Amino acid sequence: MFRMLDTHEFGSQIRKMREELNFTRKQVEELTGVNKETLRKIERGDVVPQITTLQLLSVEYRTDLIKTFNTYKNNNLLLNTNNLIDELLLSHSGTTYSLEYYHITAEDTEICNYIDPIELDQFNSFIHYLPISNLDVKDRKYEAIEGLFESLRLHHEEFDLDNLELYSYSYIELRILFVCGVIYAELKDYNSSNMIFNFLYTQLSIDDFSTSKSKQLYIKLLCNIAYNHHSLDNHALTYEIVNTGIDICNKYNSGYLLEVLLYRKAVAQYFLNDPDAIKTFGHVRAVLEIKNYPEQLKIYSKVTKEKYNIDL
Repeated sequence: MFRMLDTHEFGSQIRKMREELNFTRKQVEELTGVNKETLRKIERGDVVPQITTLQLLSVEYRTDLIKTFNTYKNNNLLLNTNNLIDELLLSHSGTTYSLEYYHITAEDTEICNYIDPIELDQFNSFIHYLPISNLDVKDRKYEAIEGLFESLRLHHEEFDLDNLELYSYSYIELRILFVCGVIYAELKDYNSSNMIFNFLYTQLSIDDFSTSKSKQLYIKLLCNIAYNHHSLDNHALTYEIVNTGIDICNKYNSGYLLEVLLYRKAVAQYFLNDPDAIKTFGHVRAVLEIKNYPEQLKIYSKVTKEKYNIDL
């Protein structure tokens, strides 16, 4: 979501409310479940808070913060951009077609003076390089990484993987990092990919109030981490990560990428000599049949037979 200049004033108001209640950020986290780092970013005006976050804070702050926030917001374009970013990541992660349709210019909104122009550039860089990153051409993938890194350096001049953890990232910047992690994995640079994904694992979180797209993106992150560990023969870590993902699917009654998580689990069990591997492979087949994915079932069955001599 784009940063609005008004968020600094809104953040100051939020901080003032907390201090008047004699709450520390840690106490607010314990009372509401809102991460103290998230609260710090809101108070500094570094992010536009999500509605669910404001709902949680409103209870303890004894104020309708959504109503308060409405006095600072300027345009629905800004408030809906986070959903658009996640939709693009989830729906167009494999496309090589141009996404320039989503390009946003200052002329697209009457309140362009309220938009951080750097984040506008970062968003447009995101939609420009996402399809390029999916081209099956090594040089184009490196081009996408460098282009996306340059967009991050608009806010963080010295950004590089070696100092990844030195900075605080906005909503769009975390998604840009996600794309870079995927590209590195496709280039078989699993160590660089995991540097990014493991960092995102500490930065992204979901709860009962998270949007379905946020939950799906988190599950997708876990699938990517598991695949990297599998590629590095870290099967115990793969097993641990996929179980976390499966638990999330069960908790939120989501079938999103469940077959992928189960398959990674079955393969990890196979290499760990766990006799339950056969049973888990069977669960994969059951999920694919329930989802009515006959083509994927054929592919999974073929790969499983060829690689592990197991009938799916």
